[in-house]
Amino acid sequence: MTNNLLPAFPARRIWQKAAHNAFTDLAWFKNAWWCVFREASNHVSGDGRIRLIRSVEGKHWRTIQVFSLEGDLRDPSLIVTPEGKLTLLAAFKVDRKTHGYSHQVYAWQSNTGRQWQAPSAVGEKDLWLWRVAFQGNTGLGVAYKVGGDYHTRLYSTQDGVQYQQILERFRGEHIRDEYSNESGLCFDQSGTAWCLLRRDPQHALLGSAAPPYTQWQWRECNQRIGGPVMVCLTDGRLLSVVRLYGYTDGELTSARTSFAWVNRDTGELTECGTLPSAGDTSYAGLIVRNNTAYVSYYSSHANSPYGKAKPAIYFAAVPLNELKPEPV
Repeated sequence: MTNNLLPAFPARRIWQKAAHNAFTDLAWFKNAWWCVFREASNHVSGDGRIRLIRSVEGKHWRTIQVFSLEGDLRDPSLIVTPEGKLTLLAAFKVDRKTHGYSHQVYAWQSNTGRQWQAPSAVGEKDLWLWRVAFQGNTGLGVAYKVGGDYHTRLYSTQDGVQYQQILERFRGEHIRDEYSNESGLCFDQSGTAWCLLRRDPQHALLGSAAPPYTQWQWRECNQRIGGPVMVCLTDGRLLSVVRLYGYTDGELTSARTSFAWVNRDTGELTECGTLPSAGDTSYAGLIVRNNTAYVSYYSSHANSPYGKAKPAIYFAAVPLNELKPEPV
């Protein structure tokens, strides 16, 4: 259950036109907010397309581009590369029996956010490249294997399109029976990389490594999460937005999207603020600017104007000093 003593922050619903609106990311680019998400019939339908919307002040949004392929596009993310290009990553899901694989990640790039190059296949087939984070000219991304032999793989990039393998099995050759998958990556001011890694059904993990990012130390977190995204603040604190779960008599009964501090030493997550959310929810984008956390996410907690609860896209601006402080 949600802790009633936690601050609860308002959010603005910014899109709900499709039957299912979900899986967001957020970028600050060319002095505006850019939010990307999937539109489809439902959570797992094969008709997903990606919509990119833009707002200067975070209140009024309009469509800039819709991306589609002959199949299902899923889980988009945005990168601003060191060269100043806005890059969209999305996974294309196809029929394994027909193609011999089920997932291929594609990248689109733009200098302006309005005119886009044709998509390029990136990474490897059936390795689902998740969020990518940059420190200077170096970007890191974690991909997770789909279709058996579950494991994660670590890549580096300089341009958001070409990827080089750093670690074939991110968690080590000895890890063979673990479904680690989605990840939130960030860097601190020393260049150390931090990774909040979802596992199912186990608790999440927090990893860290100094350049060249080949030796990772892992700490087990205190709970299971979904859709992690994480930033390192200028004072070194790790702030995440994740899906958290409620249980009744040991059974999973609810989900919510919340802020959580991540302890660098222990990996413990401490919920520090809630966002309006329930049901089908999570997959946030998180940008910190001017001591404010800006968040995109989706949730099915509220009724649409048509009287039916369906996943919609939300945007929130939360001053960092209003979050419940991290425990000492």
